[in-house]
Amino acid sequence: MEETGKTAASESKVDTLEQKLANMEALLGQQLAETKKMARYRGIMALLMLCLVVVFAVGLFALNSTVAGATRELPQLITATENTARQLEQTLQDVSSIDFEGLNKTIGDMDKGLGAVDFEALNAAVLDLQKTAEGLANFTSLFR
Repeated sequence: MEETGKTAASESKVDTLEQKLANMEALLGQQLAETKKMARYRGIMALLMLCLVVVFAVGLFALNSTVAGATRELPQLITATENTARQLEQTLQDVSSIDFEGLNKTIGDMDKGLGAVDFEALNAAVLDLQKTAEGLANFTSLFR
């Protein structure tokens, strides 16, 4: 009976070992599946990173050509700005040389002169000139 007990104990140990081995194989299978998933995701991430680097490189080259084009025109822009500044300085000097007090005095004198004109006498003189011109026009029309 002792032998049967030992055989039963050893069979139970074998069953336990087989179950442990089966569990290990199942866990290793799951680990292999997870490793394959991780490898696939790492490949996808590497491909996305490569695409990002390519897009960044293309953008960098486009920016470089844009900056190169802008800096090509920069010396002409600086020269034009300097010329405009010189012209502005000359214009400011010309404006500051104007005698505004004399100009104001002249405008005031003109206003006083226009105020002294007798417009009623001027209107009468224009009417007299118009009558004379009509008489002369009638006279000259006889010779045509």
